Amino acid sequence: MKILLTGSGGFTGTFFRNFLTKKKVDFFTLGIKDSRNESHFKISPNFRLEEIKAVILNVLPDYIFHLAGSPKKSSKNSLMDLNFKFAKNIILSAKSLNKEVNIILIGSAAEYGNIMQDDLPIKETFIPKPHTPYGEAKLKQTEFALENHAQNCNILILRPFNLFGPGMPKFLALGNFANQIIEFKKSFDNSKKHILKTGNLDVTRDYIFIKDFIEIMWLLSQKKKNYGKIFNVCSGESKNIREILNKMISNSGLKIDLIQEVSKLKKNDIKNHYGCNKKMISSLGGYDFTNFEDSLKSLI
Repeated sequence: MKILLTGSGGFTGTFFRNFLTKKKVDFFTLGIKDSRNESHFKISPNFRLEEIKAVILNVLPDYIFHLAGSPKKSSKNSLMDLNFKFAKNIILSAKSLNKEVNIILIGSAAEYGNIMQDDLPIKETFIPKPHTPYGEAKLKQTEFALENHAQNCNILILRPFNLFGPGMPKFLALGNFANQIIEFKKSFDNSKKHILKTGNLDVTRDYIFIKDFIEIMWLLSQKKKNYGKIFNVCSGESKNIREILNKMISNSGLKIDLIQEVSKLKKNDIKNHYGCNKKMISSLGGYDFTNFEDSLKSLI
């Protein structure tokens, strides 16, 4: 088995790279940044088709795990380039191979957009109505993938909800909280009262631990019948962010007060958002998720 991996330096990619290393799977990485990995291929930031095709023809992978993507704007590339064009050119390049290749694309729950309470839990059959540029780009990726799924180019689309774990990005709520708490702990003064800045805490979200996501992604990718389909990857449960933060503070052993910053508040913030994972669980034949409170402790 030979794997080509994008986004290997990101949050999800780092965990998956370690997962593959432990499994002793032969893999190569592809991206726009330099890497110390000898099996890394660097391409230009505009994700040129010719460059990507040359790498794929060189590697001749059995699987392509396309984990690159971000909701953040970058000076080097636009949201649409990173979250759609990159995937599009990977798919077009793979289709030119004279061998079968399996492509695993990472979509997002942001593709669903605004959700009414009557629509919960969100099923894969829900008609997407993204309201952010990131969600729009990911949906465009999904639509292109489904149009180009073919016998020699099998495409599996995963829509993770809110991933969390140690080292998660600071622009995500739990990552931001964890980063502030870690900085507080560096003071080594448990008697000092700290001030933690937050956005809106009166919302609930569907969280899935990064290690669970990695394992589920791998298990789903190993079943041929899953290709050509979309799977929500989520816990299927809704958790209140205020309660999560209180648990994180309790785990820290510090005295922390909260202050809400207007700059951190989002317009049209969805109050309750969680997915249906029945399709995923049915394919896996069941799954034992990591205990949520135990996984929270890994953040700080």
